Amino acid sequence: MLDACPVCGSEEAADVGSKAGHAYRRCGECRLIYAPEMPTPAMFAEAYGKYRTRKRVVTRKVLKLAPMILAQRFRSWRRGRSAPMRYLDIGSNTGYNTEAARRLGCEAHGLETSAKAVAFAREEYPRCTFHNMEIGELAAQGVTFDLIYCSEVIEHVPEPHAFVAALARLSHPGTLLFLTTPDAGHWKVPEDLMSWKEVIPVEHLRLYDRANLKRLLAMHGFQVDHSIPMLRANQRHYCSLVGSP
Repeated sequence: MLDACPVCGSEEAADVGSKAGHAYRRCGECRLIYAPEMPTPAMFAEAYGKYRTRKRVVTRKVLKLAPMILAQRFRSWRRGRSAPMRYLDIGSNTGYNTEAARRLGCEAHGLETSAKAVAFAREEYPRCTFHNMEIGELAAQGVTFDLIYCSEVIEHVPEPHAFVAALARLSHPGTLLFLTTPDAGHWKVPEDLMSWKEVIPVEHLRLYDRANLKRLLAMHGFQVDHSIPMLRANQRHYCSLVGSP
């Protein structure tokens, strides 16, 4: 049982309900919604044991990633970096997004903790590099990337400070971090919080609003350069290390 908020450390929190037998609390200081108890390994295995293959979506992902990758390539060129852009997809699943980045000219890497998903990705997309490990293990290798794509991942992470610290170690002063996650502060979140579709026990352990997510990022040296306004309860941010050109 967590006695303190996993973002700000405050011990002031209120119960906001339970779903499928799993409780959630809201921090009285930063307003983070979090599960105070960690699921068992068996619960995690059941929740994450099924991966759908998405070979047919690579072309759509190419179209989605192209503006971001081309803009970052231009920024890198202006800073005098001419080598192929190094791209990292965190939570790469079966590799379709990583392959899309490779087709756009990147040295494309995927990071995924599921051995099953990585085995599929390596067979299906052999020209990409897939890492079957935790983010901290990859960061410990001293590698950095020009563009880090982290979409709908951070809400699954039990220890957000360790996760964002690893993101910072994987970044250099010119890195673009694209980060998305549900928005617990959005006006479309229902008053009955447990009825919100993003309250997914075992999987979604921390639900952020814009303020506490930016607070977490800032504690590890990131600034939010631009946020995309969303009609649905989601947040999408383009981030960089503080002081980046």
